Amino acid sequence: MSVRRSARKLNTNTQIKRNLAICPRDRKGPPRPVCRLDLGLVPYEQAWRLQQELVAHKQSAEGSPEVLLLLEHPPVLTLGRWGRAEHVLADSAQLKKLGIDLVRCERGGQVTYHGPGQLVGYPLLNLKKLGLGIREYVRRLEEVIIRTLADYRVSAQRREGYPGVWVGEEKIASLGLAIQQGISFHGLALNYGSCLGPFRLINPCGLAGVPMTSLEKIKGQPPAAGRLRDRLAGHFAEIFRLQPEPSETVEKIVEKWLKNCKINPI
Repeated sequence: MSVRRSARKLNTNTQIKRNLAICPRDRKGPPRPVCRLDLGLVPYEQAWRLQQELVAHKQSAEGSPEVLLLLEHPPVLTLGRWGRAEHVLADSAQLKKLGIDLVRCERGGQVTYHGPGQLVGYPLLNLKKLGLGIREYVRRLEEVIIRTLADYRVSAQRREGYPGVWVGEEKIASLGLAIQQGISFHGLALNYGSCLGPFRLINPCGLAGVPMTSLEKIKGQPPAAGRLRDRLAGHFAEIFRLQPEPSETVEKIVEKWLKNCKINPI
């Protein structure tokens, strides 16, 4: 895999002008740089380690750019800081038989599922330099997903008190965030393909009986994964007022990480 090729220019959608409160145009100064990396299919704990390495770098390097990691995971259940074991409805023997790992991590929230057919985005952002508090950060991540879905003619909404994005009564995207010394990591998960079955093994986000949905379920077929990544990354750059740029420093960190893990293209 060429990391430099993966850091190609984002496609920004300059035609969307609605909801400008989510994307202010009057902030002083130039946009901050953001390095986008498409990492393929990556085991959860390996991606988690990469995030930790990049967070440490951003905390120590004053001029470090923002980073957006786009990837998918092999099947895994993750329990956030407040995750309760009773929201995992399958026992360890069932999970092992199904080849689904269970990992506890420091992100916020309860339990969720990740697997192929779900686009995961991990933004590593300096929230202080971007002038963002946690509430506004969450709203902007939700707006990124809402606008991405609108590109596929899917009308999606927030639900007050429940972070994430919904289509009617069904949830299509989840958020789980962590912040260390002002640097964000973990992020968002958008269901786009055939990834819904394992959600029956849990109470998604701790909500019993919540139906999950995906773009494939809504539209009858999944979108092209590469195009979906471009759409989401474009809205991300616009909403957070970022300028896509490759970063030699970030790429070196990722290249070193790549030597110690095995990933597959998507």
